[in-house]
Amino acid sequence: MPLEKVGIAEKMIIEMCNAAGKPVITAAQLLSSMEENPRPTRAECADVTNAVLDGTDAVMLSAETAIGSYPAACVSTVASICVFAETQFEHDFSYHLVEHQRVMSAVEGVVASSVLTANAMEAGLILSLTDSGRTARMVSKYRPRLPIYAVTNHKEVANQLCLTNGVYPVLVGTL
Repeated sequence: MPLEKVGIAEKMIIEMCNAAGKPVITAAQLLSSMEENPRPTRAECADVTNAVLDGTDAVMLSAETAIGSYPAACVSTVASICVFAETQFEHDFSYHLVEHQRVMSAVEGVVASSVLTANAMEAGLILSLTDSGRTARMVSKYRPRLPIYAVTNHKEVANQLCLTNGVYPVLVGTL
């Protein structure tokens, strides 16, 4: 692939994954200058911000923290950038998804409607009881403005949901 097409291809892949409700992890030496320097470049900060604004669910650091001289500062920096970028996120995303989705299952329709309603009512949170994590992931697909608390009694599901945008897993004894 020609280099000039890589950025557009990445954005298209993230958009398609978001529309399908698939989690996206961006891992691309995001803050590589921090292997040797205590501060990232402006371009690196913009890359992290753009990944979040494009709809990535998680960013992954590698050499920056594994062999870098400033691993704690790197984690703190990427977290700070992500938290701020998330406050700038386009939360009307859910409306666009619903408008452009031609075929929708009954479950998907209920989930989409609940997100639109919760956003319109300015609710404090969305609560999802889930065995497999599927419902919480489906809610996350619509990127509500509010946190999604996914209550499950499966530790593996709770761990997996940690990578899902906006989802805060709550592990309980029984449902």
